[in-house]
Amino acid sequence: LATVIVRSTDNLIMSAFDGLATVGIYSNYKLVLMNVNNLLGHVTGAFTASIGNLNALEGRKRVYEIFRILDFAAFLLYGYLSGGLVTLINFFIRMIFGEEYLFSMTVVVIIMAEFFISGLRQMGLQFREALGLFWHDRYKALAEAIINLVVSLILVRRFGVAGIIGATGLARLCTIFWYEPKVLFHRTFGRSAAAYFKAQGGLLLLNGAVMALSLLLCARMGNTLMWIILKGITCAAVTALLYTLALGRTAEYRWMLEKGRSFLRKWRKKA
Repeated sequence: LATVIVRSTDNLIMSAFDGLATVGIYSNYKLVLMNVNNLLGHVTGAFTASIGNLNALEGRKRVYEIFRILDFAAFLLYGYLSGGLVTLINFFIRMIFGEEYLFSMTVVVIIMAEFFISGLRQMGLQFREALGLFWHDRYKALAEAIINLVVSLILVRRFGVAGIIGATGLARLCTIFWYEPKVLFHRTFGRSAAAYFKAQGGLLLLNGAVMALSLLLCARMGNTLMWIILKGITCAAVTALLYTLALGRTAEYRWMLEKGRSFLRKWRKKA
């Protein structure tokens, strides 16, 4: 219900202050991201049953270890996509709908930042669904809807459509982004979420640096197919480099790297 309210009020405010044409342009971007989210939803949703089984058979410490690994994997997935889409999504919109249906790069950055913030909570949502923690955070949805509406009305007068979309991200940061992990850590892991919040803040800053550097390096590239391919390669390289430099010593990164190497060794033996 809160999601419906948030999305509907965004469109209503956008229509009232910027016109129906802006709503139409925004819907094109949402269409692209909705299909990306649907695809990613099949990946993250596949873990729900296994999480429930893990919680029934293992202790808190093991469940917490698996959460950290899966949550880190979700960050890598959404981080790579947001870092690439921030430079490439306008190409897809131009190709499918036309030049006149493009937002400015400022608005695109805000859209992708909101997409990334939403992605960071996906694995926490899977744990909440598997473990049945809905009752304990029931009011945060209402708070999110109210904050989004109030902040949207404040920011739209000065920043236009960027203020409306930015308000959605701010509402998430002020409510679900911190309250859902707090409930999960307290009820399931029996520990404080302070270290987790600190790590999440670092990941937000890291991905902000990834998007900024990707945009900077791709700013003067053209929009032909060859340039688009080069942009994609550049974004992937920038993301891999910054993630490795910042996260290469973490246990989760080393675990995933070792799993990747093990998979490649098995694949080579079969080949």
